[in-house]
Amino acid sequence: MKRSTVFVASALALMVATPVVAQDWNGFYAGVSASSGTFGLSGPALGGFEFTGSDTSPGVFIGYNHALQNNWVVGGELSYSAVDSWIGLPGDVAEMDGLAMLRGRVGYANGQVMPYIAAGVASSEFGVPTSGISAQSETGYNVGIGVEYLFSNNMSLRAEYSITEFDDILSPPAPPNGVDASYEAITVGVAWHF
Repeated sequence: MKRSTVFVASALALMVATPVVAQDWNGFYAGVSASSGTFGLSGPALGGFEFTGSDTSPGVFIGYNHALQNNWVVGGELSYSAVDSWIGLPGDVAEMDGLAMLRGRVGYANGQVMPYIAAGVASSEFGVPTSGISAQSETGYNVGIGVEYLFSNNMSLRAEYSITEFDDILSPPAPPNGVDASYEAITVGVAWHF
């Protein structure tokens, strides 16, 4: 995908351009974010077609980093993004409302820059209000890759590309194995470390 290629190239350029300076990534942090995402629905119940919609949403996150030897950093993070995305279906409209995630992170601190990977569980609500199908909470999984830049002793910037998948949503009333949902996003954020 074009935007994920640009993201990875930019992250690598930032890593190369940043001087290695001793930094302490240990401790708690909290921050705010903004995401640009694409909500997709597919599956046999939709005739094998895929339908998509996009949105931009604010979010918040809180987590903890623990620095290990040899520059490795591990941690956990809880986040919420106020996703409110709609998809036009044939004669219907589907909605994705909110995205909460609990994920583990593993990063490698190169001074002020830390590329990382993240994975964990996700929860969101899906519904088709035009057909009388009220919002139902669904659980899925998320994987992401990102880079974080510690620009002061207690503040950092981050950018991340992630994919969230939900299998067999709205079942019932949708047929079993009938509808799968995905949410692909690029997220930027700022964090305060304390």
